[in-house]
Amino acid sequence: MQMKLIIQTFVFPAALVACTTTGIAADPKEMPVAIGQRAQVGGLVVTPLKLLEDSRCPANARCMWAGRVLIRARIKGGSWTKVRDLELGKPLQIADGALTLTDVTPVKIVPNKLKQKHYRFSFNFDGGL
Repeated sequence: MQMKLIIQTFVFPAALVACTTTGIAADPKEMPVAIGQRAQVGGLVVTPLKLLEDSRCPANARCMWAGRVLIRARIKGGSWTKVRDLELGKPLQIADGALTLTDVTPVKIVPNKLKQKHYRFSFNFDGGL
């Protein structure tokens, strides 16, 4: 757990600077995107539009259910655009593959204290257009 916090402390601010200067993430695995920023994921462009739910259990708490993160995102591929809801860790079948919301930062520390502007999202697309 301490290693994860150390990585977020040093790597996370650098990722934010890169995201805000370019507007589009070149490698979403290394550079999470904020609400309204675009991520190039395989042949898709994914833009998180809104955080719908973050019911994750706060770090260092005992919970009966781990909770979930649900976002609404605009997904563009070729000549089409769709708005879909993505749940953390659950692949969404789209085009000829599966798009997955793979990571959400920061770790939830205190319930209801994070604002949408604090969140960063990473995606993966298994397939091809």
